[in-house]
Formats: sequence, C-alpha cells, structure tokens
Amino acid sequence: MTFAFFRTSQKHYHVRPPASSKAARYAWDLLSDEGELASLRLLDGLWMCKRADGRMDVVDASFVRAMVQEKEAKRHAQQGS
Repeated sequence: MTFAFFRTSQKHYHVRPPASSKAARYAWDLLSDEGELASLRLLDGLWMCKRADGRMDVVDASFVRAMVQEKEAKRHAQQGS
C-alpha cells in the first residue's frame, strides 16, 4: 500500500504568489494559462483555484512539486556549466 502526505495551506492567494512560494507560484502560472484566477489554495494535495468567472479548477500538488523540482534541477545544471 502506498501512502502520501500532503499539507494543507492556510494561505489563500488572491494575487500571484511571491517568488519565495515556488510551488504556489508555479500552480498559479499553470492554472492561469486557461484563464484569469480569482484565488488559489492548497487543500488535501490539490491546488484549487476559483476562476474570475466563478468556475473551479484543480491541479495535483505532486505534479506541481515534480515540475518545480525539474525546473530547479535545470537551473542548477545551467549554473554549474
């Protein structure tokens, strides 16, 4: 049996998150590709957003975390070259 631990954020973003919140910012950017966001929150392993038109959307937090790690690895590889 596989277990996963996810945290629930008490932060509720109404504007694009700061650069120090890498996963939140990446989730915001990823979800905003499909339209303007009104808010974003991490809840039970999902980045959940409310769009400006009232629709709700989600993206899996583990997917976002993997994308952030991949982006960071590429950045470190470029700096090391």
